[in-house]
Amino acid sequence: MVEEALEARVIEETEQAGRYRFTHAQMQETLLAELSTTRRVRLHGQVGAALEKRYGARAEERAGRLAMHFTEAATLSPRFGEKAAKYSAVAGRQAVAQSQVLLKNSGNALPLRRDARLYVAGRNADDIGNQAGGWTIQWQGVSGDTIPGTTILEGIREVAPGARVTFSADASAPVGDADVGVVVVGETPYAEGYGDVGGPECGWCTVPQQEEKSLRLQPGDRAVVDRVCAAVPTCVVLVVSGRTQVVDPAQLGAADALVASWLPGSEGAGVADVLFGRQPFTGRLPVTWPRSETQVPINVGDPSYDPLFPYGWGLRTDSTRARLQAAADHATPAERAALRDVRTALAARNWNSDGSVRDAAAVLRFLGNALDRLRHPDLAPGGLADTIMSVARDLAQARAVAGTAPAGWARLIADADHALADGRAAQAYVLLARAAT
Repeated sequence: MVEEALEARVIEETEQAGRYRFTHAQMQETLLAELSTTRRVRLHGQVGAALEKRYGARAEERAGRLAMHFTEAATLSPRFGEKAAKYSAVAGRQAVAQSQVLLKNSGNALPLRRDARLYVAGRNADDIGNQAGGWTIQWQGVSGDTIPGTTILEGIREVAPGARVTFSADASAPVGDADVGVVVVGETPYAEGYGDVGGPECGWCTVPQQEEKSLRLQPGDRAVVDRVCAAVPTCVVLVVSGRTQVVDPAQLGAADALVASWLPGSEGAGVADVLFGRQPFTGRLPVTWPRSETQVPINVGDPSYDPLFPYGWGLRTDSTRARLQAAADHATPAERAALRDVRTALAARNWNSDGSVRDAAAVLRFLGNALDRLRHPDLAPGGLADTIMSVARDLAQARAVAGTAPAGWARLIADADHALADGRAAQAYVLLARAAT
């Protein structure tokens, strides 16, 4: 091999007998970089294995971190491939659950009982291609059974095996004695060009994808929503889409719960996790949800801002008090200065038995004091500052749902989340408190 390398002029002899050097510095740097990469990849495998052992039975709670390590390790060692796939799927399912945005929840329709009698309808309930959207398998995506994973219907059956489920995509089957309807509607896959509203029809795409693209639910979807919501005591509508979809006022009124499910990809079970309370709804809108097509485009800061749901909106299904208590119990040393005011806010007299706030003014006052004591608020999810902000948001949204919020409440909530995005925690809290009182 040495002779071949010398002949190819990859290496050359040095003054010291039996020692050689690379003829090109760039080649040497490349080979050393490859050696460094190999060591790094092997280290990922070692770290992943050590963390998995450390986490033990709670390893799936840290699936994202484990998936990263094992995926890197699998590039050199196929034996890590199974663990990489396992934790990637778990992390994906968690991400889907966290991305679901609860827009409406009248009468606490969600979460559902796991022994409910369900009537599931809608063309997107059992279509994993529609869940995945564009740039999946091919440029414009493909409707139908195209990738491995679970559809939302399959996820429902997995998470709630005790539920009695009737499925009818077009809602033509009898509703029977179902007490809850779950209607999954929305868009078919698309990408740029053919997916533009008013753009050309994709003649080579699957038939469902050839429909005219719109900012409004398709006529067939609206018909299924009307049919199911008129026939069941409780109606839950899920919108699977890559963009906001205008919802007719009559249909919004008929639905007890409305969820922006976005594109859950291969992990429809993640949607089911929040539907049945296996995980709480925690997602918030990353865009403004328009009231009508004429409002589009609509953005935070527009002179006239009257959306159906503002930027940052997202109802939650966990206990507000339990969330705040957990954040206080796990406070970091840097957060301890705020704990006295947080514990005063947690006093039983300020809360209802279900964990909702009884005395909003008192809770907001003490939590505002607590936030002021945090010199550099860490807004990482689950931290004390983030949790304080979520309590204020809960109160602001509760006023909006009850119809008692002050004028301009949507702008206040949107501006608050915009301030948070810029790291202006104190200003965000003031805006949410104004919307909540």
